[in-house]
Amino acid sequence: MALTVRTVPLPSKATGLAVRPRPSGSDSSGGDGPFPEPPDQQILVFTDDGAVHELLGCGSGGSSAGDLRLGPPLAKPGCHCLYPTYDPSTGAVHYCDRALGSARARVAPSLASASSFQPASSVSRLEPSNDCSHLAGSRQRSNSQEATFMGISSLVADGQGGLWVADLGSLQRLDTRSGNVTATFPNAELPGGSCYFAFEVGGGTLLAASGTAVSRLCAEVGGGVELVAGGSEDKGSVDGVGAAARFADISSILPVPGGRMLIADGPNLRCMDAGGAVTTLLQGCFLAGGRVTQLTTLPSGDLAALCGGGASLVLITGVSLSPTPSTDKLIRLLGPRADDRGEDSSGGGAVDPSLPGTVVVRVGDRAFPAHRSVLAAGSEYFARLLAPGGGFAESGAAEVALPDADPAAFAHLLSYMYGSTFGVPCAPLQLLQSVPFELLRPAAALAGRLLMGEAVVSAFTDRLAAAAAPSTVMSTLIWAEDHGLEELAAGLRVYAIEHRKSLDLSALAELIAAHPKRASEVVSELLRA
Repeated sequence: MALTVRTVPLPSKATGLAVRPRPSGSDSSGGDGPFPEPPDQQILVFTDDGAVHELLGCGSGGSSAGDLRLGPPLAKPGCHCLYPTYDPSTGAVHYCDRALGSARARVAPSLASASSFQPASSVSRLEPSNDCSHLAGSRQRSNSQEATFMGISSLVADGQGGLWVADLGSLQRLDTRSGNVTATFPNAELPGGSCYFAFEVGGGTLLAASGTAVSRLCAEVGGGVELVAGGSEDKGSVDGVGAAARFADISSILPVPGGRMLIADGPNLRCMDAGGAVTTLLQGCFLAGGRVTQLTTLPSGDLAALCGGGASLVLITGVSLSPTPSTDKLIRLLGPRADDRGEDSSGGGAVDPSLPGTVVVRVGDRAFPAHRSVLAAGSEYFARLLAPGGGFAESGAAEVALPDADPAAFAHLLSYMYGSTFGVPCAPLQLLQSVPFELLRPAAALAGRLLMGEAVVSAFTDRLAAAAAPSTVMSTLIWAEDHGLEELAAGLRVYAIEHRKSLDLSALAELIAAHPKRASEVVSELLRA
């Protein structure tokens, strides 16, 4: 599906958006018409006059620009409500409040003049009943135990009963029920200039973005910051993996399914996977709307970007939020199932297998017709297997089989083989950046099995290494040991030792059972450290 972009002016300037489940018994009559609102979700618009409205005309069926409208006020907090974020543990939308009449621009407090800027210094919540209540913080302490904030610049729910609050160089986690501080990230370790935070619930990861870099924060004992993509100095708009990627001006980030993150980078929409591979989805899509202050996924599946100081929404349709959108298309093109091809089980696919010089590679329930020359050029395994007179039974066969391989992983590897053989507009290895994170393990294992070369295997293992986290490093280490990926395993062992204080050791017993010698080495190094 092609991406489409439209810029829609809002009926009233907004300070933030939030999507929540529709409270039981609430009126959804505003969504009637050709595209009714989903009955189970509400899009809330916090307006700069201190009210909260439901955004109507933006339902699951799609809508024209003229359909957008605000419903009657659901609540009147009486303040600018900044950085609204939905917390599933309480069912409330939490926000930072700032007095009406102060500057609307989303800037770091240190950059605004005292005469025009009154910082957000407390956290409140909008209950499912639409009642508003104070949670934490105030400009003046009423007692020594009460949290105080000087200038909140970001607020994000972690989906686990916590709110991460960025406040003038500090980062604290508040309990969403009591308002008590339950964790504090070491100030000295925060990335310089970072003011945009997000929490990837599926991976339990706190992410921070400065204008030119994205980092992963370890909030466990000992803290720690890891650069995921970009850099602290050089600006640009360059796709790549990890530190090879460049950003020009990050202004908002949004985690989406599959371990990916959407990034508003100046006028462009970009995407980063869990391994730090960055690609540009749309260039110039935010030019008409202005600087992005918030990215939100709507119930319709569209992406909404709040732009221009809250004056407009940029709606982007066609941004697939499923984990593997390109894989589905690729596998249907290259390896259709037998029941998709009709009676001729050898036909279909992008290559006609009846032509001379072709062979069908069967992987699982898929059949991939391919040119023998392409397979031989891209894989030493196929070069030996299909060589005339090579002594293998398959050398002249019409079909070969990889019964234990992953069809989706093979589809990406076959696409790479064709790209590297016939030439593509980008460097061939860039084709491998589209491999979704959940396929990195099977793709790396299969590339090694097919003897496709160290560069291809490293394209996957480098992303696995970059995505290492204390909660997952032991399971990834076990997998790397099982598949003989010694360079990756060595790097993961070093990572485990460096992050020994926050390791999830539940996988250690499995490592001891599967690889006792390696496990002994890891345990010995942990004890020495």
